[in-house]
Formats: sequence, structure tokens, C-alpha cells
Amino acid sequence: MLKKYLLDRACVLLFFMFTNSFAILFLKLVGTPLNILYLLSLIILIVGITFLSIGFIRYHLKYKKLRDIVEGLDRRYLITEILDRPANSEAAFYYDLLKSANRDMVTELAENRAEYLDYREFIEEWIHEMKTPLTTISMLNTDDVEYQKKLKRQFIKLSDLLDMSLYYIRSNTLEKDYQVQKINLAGLVHQTILKEKDRLLVKNIVLNVDCDEDTFVYADEKWIAFILHQIMLNAIQYVDSRGEISISECEDVDTVRLMIRDNGCGISAADLPRVFEKGFTGRNKKRDKASGIGLYLCKKSADKMGIGLDIKSREGEYTEVTICFPKGRFHREVLD
Repeated sequence: MLKKYLLDRACVLLFFMFTNSFAILFLKLVGTPLNILYLLSLIILIVGITFLSIGFIRYHLKYKKLRDIVEGLDRRYLITEILDRPANSEAAFYYDLLKSANRDMVTELAENRAEYLDYREFIEEWIHEMKTPLTTISMLNTDDVEYQKKLKRQFIKLSDLLDMSLYYIRSNTLEKDYQVQKINLAGLVHQTILKEKDRLLVKNIVLNVDCDEDTFVYADEKWIAFILHQIMLNAIQYVDSRGEISISECEDVDTVRLMIRDNGCGISAADLPRVFEKGFTGRNKKRDKASGIGLYLCKKSADKMGIGLDIKSREGEYTEVTICFPKGRFHREVLD
């Protein structure tokens, strides 16, 4: 920082050195004694160093104050709203330009946000409206049992896609809708299984559930239900017919972990680090029809809620996803 400070004032320092050297030379030419010249040079040097030191201290304190203010702001583009207008005319000119530009940006951001909220409201309303005719179609009676089964499967698929769209839109403002609730983990697991019973039956999947009825976690129930449902959908999709899915939980002092494991196709070591990336589907042929959005949304929402989400797998053997619920002071006080 000192080097930068001196470089910024290089012209002033050179001018100071030149004028003082010229003054000393002039005094020497007019016959001023050497001891007087030495003393005068020492005084000029002390004054110069003192002036630079005071200037550097003020510069350092001002720089630190500005840096602390900027780091403490959530929206750093609002910096000009809390800074005082400089007394220096040149600095004040740049300050006014910056403030004017920031105001234009804030106005544009507000307009864009209003447009986004209108768009989001329309999409949410459209999704809800789409579910009404879908429900009606699913209730249509027909003598063709096989056709009825196919119709129901397509209805469930469309309903899942609409739900994913709805949660995708809401994921950007999850923190505003987040509601901490006491959730019975076993109950939530059973609800998810009931929701997917048709898919499980079609593939004759063996389901093993080992969850304590007295295990509770604290989170937003609708978002945890969404995460668990997406993980179950993946497990069902990538496990073979007559395959196996195991759901278990374990608890220690700091966490409650829910594990969902299947003996499906697994994920290659190369693809595993990228499974939570948006749009990533991997190179497995079974994943060709995947959107690459489900796990991305799970990870994004889990991170916002402070919940851990981990996945491990071995290609051709298994995949295991772990949802990790932290136990905070609130959790322990409630249980006690």
C-alpha cells in the first residue's frame, strides 16, 4: 500500500525534491555556510517525511474505512448512498458521475425485478391452471384397462414436470417462503413411497425402509418433500426391474442423516463430481432422457436451507444419496 501511495504522488515528490535542491544550490552560491545548509537540508527532510507519514496514515485509515463499508454491504452498488461527498472538486465530480450512474442502475434493476415478479406470477398461475384439466383427464373412465394405466402414467409424469417447474421458479426466493416445521422423517418417507407406488409396482422394485417413527427434523416440509421425491424418482428411474431401493436413517449428536440407496446402474467416477450441475445428464445411456434439473434443484434448495446433500456411487453397482439435517441449539432445546 505504501508503494502505491508514493507512486500516486510521484510528481509532487519530484517537484518537492527539485525545488528544495534548487534552493539549497542557490543558498550555497550566495555564500551560505555549510553548517547552515546541512541544518536546513535536515529540517526540509524531516518536514517532508512527517508530511508524507501523516498523509499515508490518513490515506490508510480512509482506505480501510471504505473497504470495511463495502465488505459490509449486501448490495455494493449502493456504496454512493452512504458515502459523504468529497470536498475535493475533482473527486466530487467523479463521485457525482458514479452516483448518477448507480441511480440509473437501481431504477433499471427495480424495473427488471417488477417484470420478473409479473412473469413468475403468470407462470405459477399457469401451472396451477394446467393441473385442473390434467386431473380431469386422469379421472376419465374407460373400459380399456391398459389404456387407463398408460393415461395415468402420463398424467403423473406431466404432474411431476409441472411441480418441478413450480419449484424451479420458487427456488430463487426460497428464503422468503421458508418456514421451519417439525417433520416426522418416517412419515415423510412413507408419503413419498405412497406417491410413487405405481412406479414401484410397475418395475416390481423391492423396497426396504428402516426409519425410526420417533425421529424428527426441523426444516421446510414442502421443500424437503420435493428433495426426497426427486431422489426417489431418480432411484426408480435408474434401477432395473426387480431392483432394490433401501431407505434408512441414522442419528448422532450433531446430525440426522437420511440415506436413499439403489442397486441401479450407478454413476461413473468421471460424472460423479458434476451430478449437481444444472443441465448435466452424464454419459450413461439410461440418462439420455434426463433433464439434468432435478438434482440441481435439490442441491440448490438444500444449500439455501443449510441442509447437506451428498451422493456417492459406483458404476454398475449402486448409488446412495444422503440428506444431512443439522441439529442446532433450537433442535436440541425442543427435544429436551
